[in-house]
Amino acid sequence: MIGEVAYTSTQISKMAEHMELFLGEQKLITYAIQHDLLVNVEELNIKLTKNFNAKYWIPKSNLINIIEGMDLPVNEINFTNAAYELGYQL
Repeated sequence: MIGEVAYTSTQISKMAEHMELFLGEQKLITYAIQHDLLVNVEELNIKLTKNFNAKYWIPKSNLINIIEGMDLPVNEINFTNAAYELGYQL
């Protein structure tokens, strides 16, 4: 997990919207918390700031668990393409 790309719930929601899927951000966070699919940066002693204020990050390796668990009609490649098109880290 250290050094792995991770996305905020906002980024994942925007990737979904880019694919014309309307996945609610709060629904995503709730699902990810319930299934232990995210990282709470405060637990890593990372301080939130004005420019870095996302408490929860979802590692890229957990995207497949979200796709399958939330029964989304896309695959990991679709999310990777959306991330690229939106200028997010791959």
